Amino acid sequence: MVGGFHQIGITAHRMQINNKNVLITVNSTANFYKDTLPKNLKSLIDAGVDKKDILVVIGGFDDPEEASEVEVCLRFIWDIWKIYAVKQNSCDHTLFNFLIDRPEVFDGFDYLFYIHDTCWVGSDFVKKLNDLTPDKDVDSFGLTQYWSMNIGLYNIPYLLKLKNEIRKAHNLINTREEVNRWKQWGAKTEDYLMNRAYGHYTKFDKTESITMENPYGKSARRRTRYFQCLDLYKSQSNWNGVKDQMGVNL
Repeated sequence: MVGGFHQIGITAHRMQINNKNVLITVNSTANFYKDTLPKNLKSLIDAGVDKKDILVVIGGFDDPEEASEVEVCLRFIWDIWKIYAVKQNSCDHTLFNFLIDRPEVFDGFDYLFYIHDTCWVGSDFVKKLNDLTPDKDVDSFGLTQYWSMNIGLYNIPYLLKLKNEIRKAHNLINTREEVNRWKQWGAKTEDYLMNRAYGHYTKFDKTESITMENPYGKSARRRTRYFQCLDLYKSQSNWNGVKDQMGVNL
């Protein structure tokens, strides 16, 4: 069933779906964040997501002092206080591991909506997310029927019960070789934390377009997929299967 949602809580500053608080979470890495987060965070704020409802986790910092400086700097620039720079760089699963490490940070929220730092959204994102998420409680709700790139809505208590599954991807070695190995692992196990039983957003609107572009002005050849169902964009550099050398840099 779709519809019948509570509106965005203007006073409480909380995005609500079926009276549940939703945190928009961004998974990032020390290799990318300087290039990707400005486009990502500006789009979320412009779309009407309250800064209190945004959490960013940036993996790959071996030096605690550097991590602390990055946190302070980004929190000041964006006025977003849930920004964390951490040692572990588990590629697509850094944020899920952060949830296991720091569950208290997610207090007050029932769901998280997971996106990559290489995503950005349009002005209709909040409305479409509100309109298309089912009224019933779900473990998770994927972006597409088949491969969602881990993007989608996750129930936080559901994820916390999957600690052993989440820890299957837990990397603390930040060499290029090790990060590359985990990127390959992640490509082979995409969406493994997602319960497909409840459905996906594209069932309401299958419209998708693909353009070749370079939104970050770097050397990697990228393609951008646009999902009209949520007014959401995802820029990809590793779209042609699992390669021996994944794009660990932009």
